[in-house]
Amino acid sequence: MAHCMNRRTGFEFAIALRLLAPLAPAAGARMSVVSGASFQPVVAPGSSASLFGSGLGPSVVVGTAGSDGTYSNQLGGLTVTVGGAAADLVMVSPSQINFVVPLTVPFGTVNLFMADGLQTIAVGTASVSPTAFASLTTDAGSARNQETFHG
Repeated sequence: MAHCMNRRTGFEFAIALRLLAPLAPAAGARMSVVSGASFQPVVAPGSSASLFGSGLGPSVVVGTAGSDGTYSNQLGGLTVTVGGAAADLVMVSPSQINFVVPLTVPFGTVNLFMADGLQTIAVGTASVSPTAFASLTTDAGSARNQETFHG
């Protein structure tokens, strides 16, 4: 509470100042992050990643890629920040969020924050490497239909 005086009238009045800051997440609101292709606990800038937790989103919402191939960094009212950079969100659900790791994320262990508006609802860390090897197949491991990702 701050006390101020109006110089013209001489009346003193009090005003309350409210600072807006993201609120701390609820106790236990943790999430784990893995490669979206290999489900290994390392991701690379520009790669697909998944985070898992509970109570993440109110329902399943699937994003749509724009004409440039990117997704919105807000989906279902939720945002994910990786190492200080907003991630493009592909899908959100109550227990999983799929996103694209921002290209500007530094290597090493970085903080992750998931928010609903200004309210931080989950926190975690991610291990970011220059590359995150993953291999996907379309028919039970056949080498002829294999795609390799280096992040």
